[in-house]
Amino acid sequence: MAHLYSTHQLAVFRHFLAQSLAPFP
Repeated sequence: MAHLYSTHQLAVFRHFLAQSLAPFP
């Protein structure tokens, strides 16, 4: 279950990183 949580954390991190670099309208 831990690996699924880690994958989720990575997805959230990438989401915020993407918004910071190039925010979508």
